[in-house]
Amino acid sequence: MRRLLKATCLMLLLPLAPMAKHISGGEMGYEYLGPGDAAGTGRYAVTLRLYRDCNAPPDAIPLEGSSRIVIIERGASTPFGTYVVPMSRLERSELKKPDPCFTNQPAICFEIGV
Repeated sequence: MRRLLKATCLMLLLPLAPMAKHISGGEMGYEYLGPGDAAGTGRYAVTLRLYRDCNAPPDAIPLEGSSRIVIIERGASTPFGTYVVPMSRLERSELKKPDPCFTNQPAICFEIGV
């Protein structure tokens, strides 16, 4: 009886298509700019890129105008600093010429918040 119940529940859940309503991914990098104003400190430029599907459903969450970045020193358990950084630009990247080997060429387009 339990097997039948589990199988029925699984079959009822299978038709539901998964749908993400958030960013598709992202990357973060930094560049050392030189020594800071105080001894033992440095200046860095941090770049955060967030990717979102251009063809997302209408109720999908848009890229926000700012992001929170938390910096934690190696070996520490508490944040060194928390910063809210504004989005400086919004780019769009599309795959113009997919590989001709694909028979069902997907439409690939991402909004990129920098």
